[in-house]
Amino acid sequence: MQQRSRIDTMDDKSARNGDRPTSLDIELDLHDGTIQALFGVGLKLEYCMALVDESPEQAKAGLDAAISNLSDLIETLRSRIHEIR
Repeated sequence: MQQRSRIDTMDDKSARNGDRPTSLDIELDLHDGTIQALFGVGLKLEYCMALVDESPEQAKAGLDAAISNLSDLIETLRSRIHEIR
């Protein structure tokens, strides 16, 4: 989740131009960043389910990573919401 999202780039432009991101900019950021990140967490959780019986420790590590990804995503969303207000 450390990659710069499209809205980060837009924020850089907005800071120079004094503009706020448009609704299309926000929509694109949600699609390209947030939804894909959630999809990635879902895939990780599915993988963990497949590992539960044969490798519980690896499944636990994957679950820990998924929880961390979700926490990062929540923090990013809170930040974006604050920026939009």
